[in-house]
Amino acid sequence: MSSITSPVQIPLYKFSLPGGGFKIGIKASFDSKNFLMYEFDTGGSGFWAAGNDNWWPVSTYKPSPDSSPQTINYSSGIQYVGDPVVTEVYFENGLSVSTTVSRITEATKGIDNPSIVNAFNMAWANALTETSPENPPLWNNFFGDFGMSLAPFIDKTTGTEWFFGLLPQLLPPPAENSTPAMLNGYIINLNAASPYIQIGLAPSDIDNYTLYAMQVPPSPGTQPFPCSDIPSYCEQLLTGCLDLSLAQASFSGKEIGIVFDTGAPSAEIHTDADNAALSTISISALEPYLVNDIVYSGKNGKTQSSVKPNTGFALTSGSNTLLQFPVGSESGTNAVSATTLNLSSAGSGYVNAGLIPFFKGPVLYYFPFDGKGGYGNGQIGFPKQS
Repeated sequence: MSSITSPVQIPLYKFSLPGGGFKIGIKASFDSKNFLMYEFDTGGSGFWAAGNDNWWPVSTYKPSPDSSPQTINYSSGIQYVGDPVVTEVYFENGLSVSTTVSRITEATKGIDNPSIVNAFNMAWANALTETSPENPPLWNNFFGDFGMSLAPFIDKTTGTEWFFGLLPQLLPPPAENSTPAMLNGYIINLNAASPYIQIGLAPSDIDNYTLYAMQVPPSPGTQPFPCSDIPSYCEQLLTGCLDLSLAQASFSGKEIGIVFDTGAPSAEIHTDADNAALSTISISALEPYLVNDIVYSGKNGKTQSSVKPNTGFALTSGSNTLLQFPVGSESGTNAVSATTLNLSSAGSGYVNAGLIPFFKGPVLYYFPFDGKGGYGNGQIGFPKQS
């Protein structure tokens, strides 16, 4: 386990997708020598990495106590089955942490074009057996999902929490009655000449950001992140309002959850297909702003429609604007869609802001000490406007 006493940076990488848009990568290793690329996903729960005995040998990990194979489903239709293992994870700058990782044993893709599904399944079958890691199976660039969500992965059978995001674990635990030189948190900067995530904050860092309080942790019994004791949070870090406007109409929704997700190339408005009447984002209210009406396809289906170009899109929190732009077609910049797929446990609809906030400027996560050996309310920050 590496401990840090001053801020350090870990490189991030931008990849263009064939159909437009971007994915973000981070390199990690299980033997401190062979560094592979994984998708850097602030919306994903924990680290899910391709398991292959040829280049992730059994000598580098041990089964997690009381573990059993786990399954995770992503909004893209991808599903992983993996074994929880305890292993050392190394980063390019020399930091490392011993933690629980999901070692992927099976990967499949759900509803999609059959040729895409077959190609995906074959790529993963090859990655799990090939002699050396030459063919990244995920988006042709990655060997798995480096989930950085502050929400834990929940075993739906036992309720056990697994696969905490790794980077909060690199931060030191708070000490009572101390004034540390480094604050706990990190900054994701995708607009730098060489993108990076900064682990640890100088006290002056937070002066450059407007701070918003994160939602409280999911429940009093929820476990904190190992090593740092930082509380885990709901996937929806903030609550606020969605505002849409056209020349002939305007919509202002009730307060909703907001997700910040580098794994989503564009922003998505999630509605609740099963409880449409109760959703805070009703499909009838959205229809004037969509290119085509969404048609519900049942609980396991996903339908999606683009928001009309030049629709005004705004996310607000209290009296402050988080995001504001006219809708366009550039993924990661201004593209917005609406979908009936709602992965929220609350089942009330929410907005996934996707990569857009991260491409508009650095995003700060701050976990302030309370002076008593614990933490105050977590905060997320966006650059102050000049």
